Amino acid sequence: MKGAFGWILFCSILFVSGCGSQEPKPGSAEEQVVNGPDVFEDISGSWSGSWHDPKQHTSEAFDMKLSSNGFEIFGQAVFHDANKTKADIQGAFEEGELQLTMIPHSTSPYDVLPKTTWTGKLEAGVLTGHWNVEGKGAPGYAESGPWTSKRNRGEPSGTQ
Repeated sequence: MKGAFGWILFCSILFVSGCGSQEPKPGSAEEQVVNGPDVFEDISGSWSGSWHDPKQHTSEAFDMKLSSNGFEIFGQAVFHDANKTKADIQGAFEEGELQLTMIPHSTSPYDVLPKTTWTGKLEAGVLTGHWNVEGKGAPGYAESGPWTSKRNRGEPSGTQ
């Protein structure tokens, strides 16, 4: 009888304390042991790069200022074209995969410029990938092509 009471008491304590039934607290040491550390590369900062139009055989430089609040990315780009076209940036960076949407501001003589998606990867401090025009691009120009960008000197980098 004594052994049965002890066993019931032990099981009751486990049940009340929730032992083994609670998820570890996010970011805690226990959670990192169970799920692995939540590590990501912070790509916030200033970047300079270029995109290539394979149909026109031309390249154009651009600068980006990116901010991140976890895995979401937002910012602005300025292209080194005759109009110094600006674009708003929104997207995500998760597990080394980058997906951005650039929404260009209209510039004379262009009333509407198409959105573009920019996908890529971060490797050895360099973002590299492909851009794609959403919808129909301008006649005579490519609707997709490669791009690359490097963090500007003096900008911090690292994992968080």
